[in-house]
Amino acid sequence: MNTRNLFAPLSAVLLVIAAGVTGLLAMGVVRADDDGPWEVRLRAVYLAPENNSDAINGLLPANAIYINNKWLPDLDLEYFFTPHWSAELVLTYPQTQDVYVSGTQIGTFKHLPPVLTAKYNFRPGEDFQPYVGAGINVTVISDVSLNVPGVSKLYLNSTSVGPALQAGFDYKIRNHWYANADVKYVVLGSDVYLPGQVRISTVHLNPFLFGVGIGYRFGGHPASTPPLVATPAPTPVVAAAPALVVVPVPVQAQQYCSILDIQFEINLNEIQREEKEKLAVVATFLKKYPDTTAVIEGHTDNVGTPEHNRELSQRRAASVVNYLVDSFQISPSRLTAVGYGDTRPVADNRTEEGKRLNRRIDAVIACVTDIAGLTVIPARITMAMQIEFDQNKADVRPQYRDDLRKVADFLNANPSVTATVEGHTANLQATPELALEISQRRAQNVVNYLVDNFGIARSRLTAAGFGNTRRFAYNTSAEGQQENRRVNIILNYSN
Repeated sequence: MNTRNLFAPLSAVLLVIAAGVTGLLAMGVVRADDDGPWEVRLRAVYLAPENNSDAINGLLPANAIYINNKWLPDLDLEYFFTPHWSAELVLTYPQTQDVYVSGTQIGTFKHLPPVLTAKYNFRPGEDFQPYVGAGINVTVISDVSLNVPGVSKLYLNSTSVGPALQAGFDYKIRNHWYANADVKYVVLGSDVYLPGQVRISTVHLNPFLFGVGIGYRFGGHPASTPPLVATPAPTPVVAAAPALVVVPVPVQAQQYCSILDIQFEINLNEIQREEKEKLAVVATFLKKYPDTTAVIEGHTDNVGTPEHNRELSQRRAASVVNYLVDSFQISPSRLTAVGYGDTRPVADNRTEEGKRLNRRIDAVIACVTDIAGLTVIPARITMAMQIEFDQNKADVRPQYRDDLRKVADFLNANPSVTATVEGHTANLQATPELALEISQRRAQNVVNYLVDNFGIARSRLTAAGFGNTRRFAYNTSAEGQQENRRVNIILNYSN
């Protein structure tokens, strides 16, 4: 292989790699968009054959037969079966190669070298996406015109089949568009024949293919998307720990709300199979109370532009609305889809776990005054009960007896249902340990109240204290502190 001719393409590939790595280090961010499974690339590829050939006894030494290096275009089609695994088909038009014997050109031939590989992508969903691949090359050889002056015409095989290896990376330069650098090694060769099918040598071309190019990843969009609902962007609240989002209910209302918590993978708005159980609970709730309405809120992590994230969150909310309408015949007039983008996080976007928790759907359902008769479906409902507590106190006030009776009636009517009582505090305690202790006592006192006053079996109830780690509101006002002094009752349905 001619190392001098190989220097230029190697330099180009190295420059692209350096630019990609520099951009990655400078940005240090994970992308979030709506790319679909198909990607198309156009590359400029430099073909650099190894050019090994067998000696011809008495006539030519080893490696005397070789072909030229050259640039060629290719069209690359890639399909992603999963975020990590994909298949790539590389195509071009028939390429003409010059053939030399000991420095003298003896003719040309054409070859059509499609390559099909299976690829593993190491970092799907990120700006810098390195990959490796392996597959097969099937080269069709045609228009062979080789003639050694004074000796004879020469012939080649009509096809060559061999393995192919590849490595490279995609680097995102904007939504859907990627720069690409790629290198392949292809096992390709042919026997050399005299007239009468007399084999005199074998040429092992085995080219390296150094490619640079640009790709476009097609995005999947739903057929129709409801208009975006303009909403003011409140200051994000970062929770100290991942938590199920619940809806606080004013003390005066003494009502219950049902909420939904569905998480999405990066860049997707499809509803996962395991999440559809939760949607069934929402549908049952809405059918039970036909006068209620629901706002389906879509949320994203903080990667990408605010406009893009709001559009993505709107599509996620719309997909849930469409599922409720199509699968459970809930009237569209009762459902509203709203995309909040990255403005309402529930976890820390500086961690991958936090980003995953923030890619979610919340369904806020208009409150109703009772839950009696609600059909039990395998999932769970959070009842946001505003049971007020005095500062640093845990006693249950008598005025909440009617609220807790409704919970007890529901548990008695559904003996397979268990409940978890969560206690929470504001930030007025001297230490986090004291806050945790007070919240645990509050939750335990609610459990004791249900056992002592309504005969609920203690084995069906669990008390959990969270201190001030799962706040609803800012603790900078008396009203916010009171909202954070609360009890949530999680109804756990058995399968």
